[in-house]
Amino acid sequence: METRTIEVKDPVSGEVKAIRTQSRRDPNDYWTTLSHTSFDLDDVQPWQSYTVNYQPWTWHPVIVATEAVLDDGSIYRVDDRYFGALGGFPVKSRQTATLKDASGRLDFVTDTILVGGQDGRAGPLPDYRTSAQDYDTATGQLDFTVVTYVNRTVATDYDSATGRPIYSVTTYHRGIYPQDGYYLPGAYDGHYLAEAYDSAGRLDYTHEQWADGRSVAKDYDAATGQVDFITERQANGRVIATDYDLADAYPWAAYQVVYNAAGVAESWGPI
Repeated sequence: METRTIEVKDPVSGEVKAIRTQSRRDPNDYWTTLSHTSFDLDDVQPWQSYTVNYQPWTWHPVIVATEAVLDDGSIYRVDDRYFGALGGFPVKSRQTATLKDASGRLDFVTDTILVGGQDGRAGPLPDYRTSAQDYDTATGQLDFTVVTYVNRTVATDYDSATGRPIYSVTTYHRGIYPQDGYYLPGAYDGHYLAEAYDSAGRLDYTHEQWADGRSVAKDYDAATGQVDFITERQANGRVIATDYDLADAYPWAAYQVVYNAAGVAESWGPI
């Protein structure tokens, strides 16, 4: 394997304005570009340097990473993964973008699965389709995430001092997963789940709503993870409230009150 580096200099200042690294297997082979870096000597771009890394793939070299050092010193990088080839052309299966601040601290990450997990040639893939993670650069902890699956999207807010979740909202939608393996987002179907957590990151309260008007709210004892109180609202307006005696202070384990659509109690008692 033979490797060479080519530098292109500014004819006036003599500064390097571009660097290209190439390789070839033998003297009779053609040169393949492995990386190319451009420098913004004239300060007309939002970046100081821009690097593209390539990988030979059959007859078509592919871009595997792109990295820009921005004017403020932060670094934006995109990594691409591929599987197999279609008609001689490689097919991109996954793309990850990362932003770090000037001190090298993680700021933001997005991960996109471009080819569905049904295609085994793509290798092991996570069950999500897109994932976005926002970090607090001062603490290094998660601040906010949005993760999209085939049938739902989960948005979670975190305490950036500890990295513990504060609340999350899951929005369900009609995911479409066609035979070619490519994911298409579906429409929102009116179903969502909201979850709140205590200061220790433990589940404290949930509220689930459906398109037909049904809802279920659950209050938890965060220390034990047990349900303390449930309010179920039915599509016809009836409400069922159930209280659980977690402290064993009453002769009943659970007590339930059923209200009609007008808010009048119809029945009540231990269950």
